[in-house]
Amino acid sequence: MKKVSIVFFVAVLTLVLAPGISAQTLDGAWDMPVEKIRPVRAGNDVGNLEVGLDAGYATPLRPGYGMKFDVEVRYNASGTPWDLGLQYAAIGAESPKWGVKLYSNAMFSFHVDYNWRLWNNIAPFAGLGAGYYNGESLNPINVQGHDGTTVSSDSAFLSLRAGCEFWDHLRITAEYRPLFGSAPSVVSLTIGWSFFGGHGKK
Repeated sequence: MKKVSIVFFVAVLTLVLAPGISAQTLDGAWDMPVEKIRPVRAGNDVGNLEVGLDAGYATPLRPGYGMKFDVEVRYNASGTPWDLGLQYAAIGAESPKWGVKLYSNAMFSFHVDYNWRLWNNIAPFAGLGAGYYNGESLNPINVQGHDGTTVSSDSAFLSLRAGCEFWDHLRITAEYRPLFGSAPSVVSLTIGWSFFGGHGKK
């Protein structure tokens, strides 16, 4: 009688627990891995305001060496591929072989860019700009009879630039700045980071 009771108890316990165990087993079997949703970074639906910090290599047209640093505030026109920017830059560049120098910590310019935001995570751009600078320069092409020392100079300049922005923030820019007057023109290649702006989370 005692053995019958034990067998009966085990049978009842099995019937009670079996449905729960079976359900958990089935649930686990049918659980599929959830695909991680990747952010979409294409199209012109981007934040209106962004601030960029850039630094990199700069040189006069006659090859040399130097550096450029700039801070730019950009406004992205809503729903369009255009942006408008105001930039402050400092440049120090020279070519000892050719006796060409340009130093300025006061270059201010206005820029207009067109952005091709057609692909995810990559957006090429190209733009034009104009500005004014104050600094020191030496350019034997335009100054005769100089003694090799820099002279104070200030003039207007143009900006032709192109580059690419990655993941809405990492920005690489190549730029040519023809300067008017006696100062030498400069080319630069910079890398920087844009804060704010971007497509945001969707």
